Amino acid sequence: MKQLSLLFALFLFMSCANTKKGANEFNSDSQDLGEIETLSGEYQLIALKDENISSEDIYLKIDDKGESLMVNAGCNVLRVDFIQENERISFQPPVSTKMYCEGKMSYENILNLILPDISEIQRKADNLVFLSKENQVLLTVRKTDNSE
Repeated sequence: MKQLSLLFALFLFMSCANTKKGANEFNSDSQDLGEIETLSGEYQLIALKDENISSEDIYLKIDDKGESLMVNAGCNVLRVDFIQENERISFQPPVSTKMYCEGKMSYENILNLILPDISEIQRKADNLVFLSKENQVLLTVRKTDNSE
């Protein structure tokens, strides 16, 4: 219960302190690769870089406005704001709770590092693939049945 209260207070604080950059931060002369719908709902993390981690049951929840992502990888909750314009996406540095959980923090640490490096989304069959500026696959997710 104490952790839930702390988590609620953190989200309340972050929503009040939230600042947005304009969508004009995207490079307007980039080639249009086709429209991607505004992200929202729940997604399962299928792969982290080139490692299949679908058995880890890590889920990403994106708010209805498509502006904020929350991830719980088994210990801490990561929250990160983002701006999406079609296939272009820009993540702010994540914030998270700071609990220590033996053996459950490795994916959280990786996500903390790679989320700000994501710059593009592509659709591959039923999955969404998040790419770096160098076109390296960083995340692969699949929308779950729990989503709208």
